[in-house]
Amino acid sequence: MKQNKQLIRCLKKKLYGGRGLFSRTVDYIALRAIVFMGCYMWFSAMVANGVAKAMLSLASTGFISVGLDLINSLRLDSLIRAERRRVSAAALNDRLLLMTDDERNRLIAEHISKEGKQADRLICSVHRSEGPTPDDMLKAARAARKRGLSKVSVYYGGPLQSSAKATASACPDITFTLTPLSSLLTREQLKELSPSAQEADAAILAEFERERINKKAARTSVFAAGRLRGYIIAAACLTGLSFFVDNALYYRLMAAACLCFGATSWWLGKTSAEA
Repeated sequence: MKQNKQLIRCLKKKLYGGRGLFSRTVDYIALRAIVFMGCYMWFSAMVANGVAKAMLSLASTGFISVGLDLINSLRLDSLIRAERRRVSAAALNDRLLLMTDDERNRLIAEHISKEGKQADRLICSVHRSEGPTPDDMLKAARAARKRGLSKVSVYYGGPLQSSAKATASACPDITFTLTPLSSLLTREQLKELSPSAQEADAAILAEFERERINKKAARTSVFAAGRLRGYIIAAACLTGLSFFVDNALYYRLMAAACLCFGATSWWLGKTSAEA
């Protein structure tokens, strides 16, 4: 339950463009106020009684709010499903890439025996995290021509690059069949290798946590200990330039700001070293 609440909170922030709870609350209130004023102006042209106009505007705002909340709820549910599918597909692909050569070859052999494709085509397997590349397609096409074959079946793990697909389509006398390893799995194998809903949610939360740590590091990088020297040099240059310009005060204020940043960097570096 706690993990689900964290997931919903993180995905809500993503859905609303990175805005936090306070910003979303202010937007919520402001939008309803605007809707209410719009409805009040609309009913002012048709109803003379002020109380009636206010009640009609309030009811209309309530109906519109319910509709907006329903739309936002559907958008959030769609985002949750999309994120779970994305994370599950990535985890499944990683687990397929961790298969041994024997397990992968057995999987491909079972598929070939069912389809009966081994006689009239070249069978290739590309088992890399980056998926098949255009060079793999060209290499397979050359091998097929050398053997006098006009068909190539490529079984691959990892994402299919658009450039590789375009290269396969561009070969004039070779017909490529590109098959992901995930499509060869039975329903039981797919269920066994795919992550559970809890594992997918945990992976999504881990991504948000890494993003939060990276943003925090980016915000504090301006006060990194190694920047002290740069701030001092910048302050010295700005102070020197202030003697050759008319508005010297602005340059000296910027120099003072650089010194403050440098002092903050020195202090943070000292406290982190002592810790």
